[in-house]
Amino acid sequence: MSPLADAIVMSVTENLSPADVIRRLDAGRSVVIRLKRRSITLILPSVVLLGLFLVWLLMLMVGGGIEQGTHWALVVFNLRTVAVMVGIVGCLVIVPVGLAARLLRDDSLLLSRDGIVEQHHGRTMSQTFMHWSEIDTVTFESLTARPGFKMVVYRLTPDAVRRRGLRGWMAGTVPLRTGYELKGRRLFEVLSAAHARYSGTGRSAR
Repeated sequence: MSPLADAIVMSVTENLSPADVIRRLDAGRSVVIRLKRRSITLILPSVVLLGLFLVWLLMLMVGGGIEQGTHWALVVFNLRTVAVMVGIVGCLVIVPVGLAARLLRDDSLLLSRDGIVEQHHGRTMSQTFMHWSEIDTVTFESLTARPGFKMVVYRLTPDAVRRRGLRGWMAGTVPLRTGYELKGRRLFEVLSAAHARYSGTGRSAR
């Protein structure tokens, strides 16, 4: 039987605790954490509206500069103007395309006693599989220098980094995308409990 056939679809409203998830996994069953589609569909129009506001702001900046007799190149390539244009591209192109792709893929996470793997349309993406023993720690942190938006982050073991051929200063640091039914601290608690149980180290997450 496919793991999905016997999987439980978790949502915040079901109020499942990490202990409930561990009991499910201990019984040899799988846990699916689905994408929270409603949240993403609410984010999308907000991002587009922000992008349209930036377009309006850009028109004011460029129009005002030209009216004052400033050469168009100095107006367009002004640091503030460039920052606004980057924001427009992000809000009207990059973010909407990324969100739409996630909705079309219908992302989900599949947890088992072996590890964690991403699914698209219910199909397991084997290249994303990560055994619990490959993960050194599971953290809930901000990846920026200043305190800010926190996310679930995996820190891979040195052996896992070598086996996967990862390079660079962020090698071994795997931030988990947001937008799932279980989010933030709640998702961290579930994943850290599963890691502590099945990684073979007995190490608690932080």
